[in-house]
Amino acid sequence: MAEEFYSTFKKSEPVSILFMVWTVVICIVGCTGNTLVIGAVLVHRKLRTLGNTFVTNLAVADFVICLIVSVFGMVGILSDGYFYEDKAVLCNLIGMVCIVACSCSMWSIAAISLNRYVFICHRLLYTVIYNVTTVRLMVAAIWSICFLVDLPNLVGWGRHGFDERLQMCTYDFTYTYTYTLYFIGVGFGIPLCVSVYCYVGIINFHKKANKNLVEGSVGTSAYNQSVVARKQMEANKRLLKSVLIILVAFILMWTPHAVMVLGDYYARWPRILHVFGIALAHGNSSINSLIYAACNRDFRRGYMVFLRTIYNRAASCPLKTSRRDKTNHQRYGLIELSQMTK
Repeated sequence: MAEEFYSTFKKSEPVSILFMVWTVVICIVGCTGNTLVIGAVLVHRKLRTLGNTFVTNLAVADFVICLIVSVFGMVGILSDGYFYEDKAVLCNLIGMVCIVACSCSMWSIAAISLNRYVFICHRLLYTVIYNVTTVRLMVAAIWSICFLVDLPNLVGWGRHGFDERLQMCTYDFTYTYTYTLYFIGVGFGIPLCVSVYCYVGIINFHKKANKNLVEGSVGTSAYNQSVVARKQMEANKRLLKSVLIILVAFILMWTPHAVMVLGDYYARWPRILHVFGIALAHGNSSINSLIYAACNRDFRRGYMVFLRTIYNRAASCPLKTSRRDKTNHQRYGLIELSQMTK
C-alpha cells in the first residue's frame, strides 16, 4: 500500500506544486500576521481588553497551524511522504497538533462572536460574564474542548496518519465515519452555529436600536439626548462589520473541507478536491490578521506600535564585542600605529 501511494503522488505533479506554493504563502503570511496580532495586543494599550484575549487566543492557534502544521506539510510534499515512512510517533504528534489547533481556531472565532454579541446586545451583563477570572477559565475550556475533539484518535475510535492525498499528517477520515461526524460536528458545526446565532442576534439588536433611535428623535430634546446613542450605534456597526467578515471567511474556507470528508468516506473523489478543501481551511489561519487590519483602526495602529517597538529595541541594543575581538582590534591597531610611525 505504501509503495503504491508513494509511486502515485509525486511532488512534481501540478497539484503538489500548487499546494506547495500555497502552503509556503500561508506559512509566511500567517506567521507574520499572527505575530503582529499578538504583539499589537501586548504593546498597544487600547487593544489590551478582555475581549481581545480571545483574539490573541485565535492568533496563537493560527500561528501553530501556520508554523507547525504547514511546515511539516511542506516536508511531506517535498519528500513525497518518505520522510514520515518510519516516523509514526512524529506523524501522530503532528496530527494531534493539527486537530487541536484547527479546532481551537474555530472555537476561538465562536468565542469572539459570543463576546461581541454580549457586549452589544447585553451590555449590562458584560462585566458580570467577562472578567479576568472567567476569561481565563473560558480560554482554558476552549483548549480542553479541542483536546477532547482529538482524544478519540488516541484511544482507538479514530486515528492519526499520513494522508496520501494531502501528503501531510492529520486524522484519517476514512478510518471511522462516526469519528469524522464527531470531529466536523464538534470542531466545526458547533462553533459555526454559535457564530451564526450571535451574528443574527447582533443584526436584530442593531435594527431595533436604530428603529427606536429614529422614532425617539422627533423632538429637539430627544435628538440631543440621542447623540451618545448614535455614537454607540456607529461603534456597534463597526463591530458588526468585523464579525461578519470573520464569519463569512470562516464559512467559506472551512465548508469545502467539511463537505469533502463527509461526502467522500471511501476516498473516491479526485485528489484535487481534497487538496483544495484543506488548502482553504488552513488558509483561514493566515487571513484573520488581515481582516483585523482592514476593519479595525486600533489594530492597524497596534501593528505600527509593535513594529516601532521592535525597531527601537533593535536600534538601541549595542553590539556586544567579545574579549577576543577586543584583543585582535588592539593588536591590529598597534600594528597600524607602528607602520604609520616608521
